[in-house]
Amino acid sequence: MKRRGIIGILIAIILVLTILLGMKLFKGNPVVVYKTDIIADDLRINNLTLVSFDDKLYVQDGYILKLTREENKVDSMHIDIQAAGKSIVGFVAGDVFRKSNESVRDNFNVIDDVKISKDSKMTVKIKYTIDGKEKEYKDTIKMSSIIKFDEKNPNAVRR
Repeated sequence: MKRRGIIGILIAIILVLTILLGMKLFKGNPVVVYKTDIIADDLRINNLTLVSFDDKLYVQDGYILKLTREENKVDSMHIDIQAAGKSIVGFVAGDVFRKSNESVRDNFNVIDDVKISKDSKMTVKIKYTIDGKEKEYKDTIKMSSIIKFDEKNPNAVRR
């Protein structure tokens, strides 16, 4: 009987310590979700979703690269997206639109040592050749303008 009581108390202590440790770990590290569409003249990137937690940035897979006009033919493209000075999306491709005018990109990335603040910016550079003409798109997006969910401040979220 004594042994059961001691084991029960130890289990309760371990459970309480685990809960307190979990609360301590997650209290200071809010999760922030960023979501945006990038629209160039001939190309779009839809549903680009980034999740910031601690000093990591997760690039969610499943964003959609889409031609704005079906009759266009992309010969080559180079896409480079950076957040807070770190490259988060980068790829070079030929004609990814052979079968349809959109391509779903499945490349889940976790980038370490990315500190996103309210002043952080995301830079987008897209160089592509379409119908034989070389084009370039550049944009700078303030990260605070594309917040979809902020665990620390849920009232400041855009809908």
